Amino acid sequence: MAKDSWFIVSNRVKTLTDTMTHVGARGSNALIGRDILQTMPWMTPFEYEQLQALNAWTGRNDLVGLRHIDEFNQTRGRNLGFRHRGDARHTLLVNLRLLKVLVEHHAGVLGRARYGLCLHMDSDRRYEATGRAKSRAA
Repeated sequence: MAKDSWFIVSNRVKTLTDTMTHVGARGSNALIGRDILQTMPWMTPFEYEQLQALNAWTGRNDLVGLRHIDEFNQTRGRNLGFRHRGDARHTLLVNLRLLKVLVEHHAGVLGRARYGLCLHMDSDRRYEATGRAKSRAA
């Protein structure tokens, strides 16, 4: 396998070659040692509604955020193998607005990530994050 061959784990591309859904990746050992590109999309309205109902029933407020982190942890663990052996790369693509929601409204859930996160933004996202885009539009 070529080192530049990335395997994609996403709920939106399951019909493409070298792809798998997050549910398909859960528990799979086929990804150990492979470079993975993972997406973290917004959850469906139905799933959001279910988790908010569980929040209300249990008196919690973090189940939506924990679901996102759990999916990241599950998929990230697929290419590391037992006790993080090897040099497999893993890149997580997450929408900037979703990341802000996880940071601002679900305080503490990012601390539940079993793996370190290193933020890299393209120039457009950096520009948006500084707020300059909004100030110039006004």
